Amino acid sequence: TVNAVAEVDEIATDIILRCDERADVSVRLQTTGINNDVVPVLARRISEGIKKETGFSNSVKVMIIPVCTYSS
Repeated sequence: TVNAVAEVDEIATDIILRCDERADVSVRLQTTGINNDVVPVLARRISEGIKKETGFSNSVKVMIIPVCTYSS
């Protein structure tokens, strides 16, 4: 889902199961460049994918960590 929406360098996720049908999901992305308008779309698509695949209601948070590269 992430790769379909944005190009990122690294993806990390944390998932907390609140009960048999509820999950809180935190997604951290490291990237050299991403448009902030993508974040709400990405969170919505991840949430929809979880619901479709598992039937779990969920809360998805996406955090972008910018990565700067330098060369000489």
